[in-house]
Amino acid sequence: KINIDGELNEFSQADAISFSDNSGRGNDDNTITIKVLYDDTNLYLGYIVKDTKLNAKFNSLTESFWEDDCIELFLDTLHNKTSTMDSDDHHYIITLNNLISDSGRGTAGSIQYKILLNGTLNNDSDTDTGYTIELAISWSILGVTPEAGYTLGADFCNADKDGNDGYQYSD
Repeated sequence: KINIDGELNEFSQADAISFSDNSGRGNDDNTITIKVLYDDTNLYLGYIVKDTKLNAKFNSLTESFWEDDCIELFLDTLHNKTSTMDSDDHHYIITLNNLISDSGRGTAGSIQYKILLNGTLNNDSDTDTGYTIELAISWSILGVTPEAGYTLGADFCNADKDGNDGYQYSD
């Protein structure tokens, strides 16, 4: 059983993928590492984001919350790789202000997650080191029963808002 505490201890032996924002839209680029585990009940994800300025100003899903520091996750449960969202696709956003969105499906409240900040939120006068987000998404929310040979499509994303440097996005 994985304890959703933001520490990512259970992910130590999991394979990782990493990417960086190199858009040139800001001076402080993020580096993102994602580790994935699963069991019969949940899909588990651990995001490690290296970010020197932690910012999140929006407090409502009716605002442009996706422009705050956040992680974004697209899941394609049929792995049919369509260019638009299908009924089997899921799109989750979790911001550093603890806003969580699931593109209107109404299941985000069922997702377990924990954010740990390594720095101070909305204080660009200091230097932060980043944050971790650990989450568990129930297979029942995804409408999937995992079995040998099952392939799940995923797009891992990161949004970064660094003061006046502008909004940066990478996946």
